[in-house]
Amino acid sequence: MLMSSYVLLAALCLLLIIALIISRKDILSPFAVSTIMFLISTGVAVVYMSKWQFSLSYVTVFIIISALLIFGAGEVFSKKVCGCLFKKEPEIRLDRVEIPTGLTIVIILLMCVFLLYAFRTIYALSVQGGNAEGYGAMMTYARRMTLQEGYSRSRGLNHILVFSKALSYIFGWAALHNFVYRRFKKTDCLYAVPVVLGFGIYAVGTVTRGFAIEWIAYYLMLYLLMCSKKNRWKSINIWKIALVGGGALALFLVLFIFLGMAANRFNLASIVDTIAFYTGLSIPSLDHYIANHIPVSQIVGSETLYGVYAVLNKLGMSDVSMNMALEFISFNGVEGNVFTSLRRYINDFGYVGLYIVQFYLGVFYGFFYNFVKKQSSEGPMIVYAIFAYPLVIQAIEEKFFSAYVAVGTVNLFIYMIVSYLVVLKIPQLLKEYRQRKKGVGYENRKTN
Repeated sequence: MLMSSYVLLAALCLLLIIALIISRKDILSPFAVSTIMFLISTGVAVVYMSKWQFSLSYVTVFIIISALLIFGAGEVFSKKVCGCLFKKEPEIRLDRVEIPTGLTIVIILLMCVFLLYAFRTIYALSVQGGNAEGYGAMMTYARRMTLQEGYSRSRGLNHILVFSKALSYIFGWAALHNFVYRRFKKTDCLYAVPVVLGFGIYAVGTVTRGFAIEWIAYYLMLYLLMCSKKNRWKSINIWKIALVGGGALALFLVLFIFLGMAANRFNLASIVDTIAFYTGLSIPSLDHYIANHIPVSQIVGSETLYGVYAVLNKLGMSDVSMNMALEFISFNGVEGNVFTSLRRYINDFGYVGLYIVQFYLGVFYGFFYNFVKKQSSEGPMIVYAIFAYPLVIQAIEEKFFSAYVAVGTVNLFIYMIVSYLVVLKIPQLLKEYRQRKKGVGYENRKTN
């Protein structure tokens, strides 16, 4: 059944054409993005088919294509609903975003303190794990400790990570806004410092490198949405998207290699195979799971609703213990434990539940995307860009329910609101108040 892999590849190409026709060549539509991500993973799997020694069943081909079609149906439905609710064309506002330089410097200093705290915490963790080689081996030993059963980050470190991400996202949005709408000044380069610091805090505090995909997905989606908005939501040149996407991929590879070197998990000779492993092994792994399918878990959401059960456990309403990591599957000596998002839905909700979830996700992303296009404010755009990560990673792993339906997401939005108020809204209100006061004083002097 070697032909089945090529059949899946051809079917995904056809599905992408259908998605582009439905969306009127809008390559940023959730249906098109989902299909592209599965197309990339399948393409990599086909290239490595002989090395990994696998063949797909036509059942797997049918499940992947039908699941994407149901997702697309949900998007089409939500687009109709959104069109009925929001008919007025939004005003395109291209005002410059201004953050006081003094406040930016204060926040940079604060984030430096956060980075120092994360560094000291992780170093102490590495020492606990047997690190006697100093700071150079810190990430390696700390990584081993985080994989130990029962490990959890301190509450303080968790809040620092979320707060740093919120600040980075706000400053990154401000910089992109001014750049895309040609309101950029040299002083805006300072906005990049909190973004870099936030990334560093996350890299040290989590001792992982997979989070880089989440950050790049946020900024890439935000940039492309702004470009579409500037173009009054007409289709963007596909070559421009390819160029930007290629740049984002190159950035990810650089970060992936650098973070791997920091944790002593880098081998120049196998870097291409490693990227391929993370990108494409999910497709044959899903096929293996379907072929050896075990009946649906008796615990509803055992592989998806980690955040829900974490809250229930804290409230004493549940004592379910779950491990987010899945079992490893070997293909000619290459082992992996990612199965696409579809595996978790099948395991937790069955095949009928899979299609219900896919339709719901299509409705969610489709409505949200079209809602963003109908708004002049960029607040919804920022939120949508945050939720882009589960969309672009679904061909590899499930993140919508397992990572985003959680208290951490609520905390992120709370910190983002606080960051927005402190960094932008309050300084703007104070500036307007001073201008009004100055204007009143001038009028009084003129009257006298």
